[in-house]
Amino acid sequence: MRLLLGFLFVMATFGQPGFPDLGWMAGEWAGEKWGGRLEEVWTKNPDGSLMCAFRHVKEGKPVFYEFLTLEMTEGKPVLWMRHFNSRLQAWEDKNGALRFDLTSAKTNEVVFELLPENANGLRVKMIYRLAAPGRMDAVLERTKDGKTSVENFEYRKR
Repeated sequence: MRLLLGFLFVMATFGQPGFPDLGWMAGEWAGEKWGGRLEEVWTKNPDGSLMCAFRHVKEGKPVFYEFLTLEMTEGKPVLWMRHFNSRLQAWEDKNGALRFDLTSAKTNEVVFELLPENANGLRVKMIYRLAAPGRMDAVLERTKDGKTSVENFEYRKR
């Protein structure tokens, strides 16, 4: 019985098989971009999955929100994302969220990609990196018709 309880504790603590340890993402993060403040709050669940609430605030008013979940889907880690305006009207189709597949995971870096077939020919890569203790960088790469744009975000842990 103790062995079974010990096994269940380990699984609850370290997550599911194949799921990267992204506990370093958990916490409250803030940065500046687009003339305002960006805030991300990541929470880690016992199974290793993550949830994030994001908001962009400009001149004291919300501009838009994102809700993200990172969970096992079809046996692999997937980042699901939805955008909302300041009145919580979804930008994406009401029946679906954006699906970013995990393409790389290292100790302090994780890469997700939205494939062109899921976004009308647009390829989007999201990279999260623990750059230093208390500092997380995010890189957003968009590629369409052979042209790539890159946006960098620097967050500090609160």
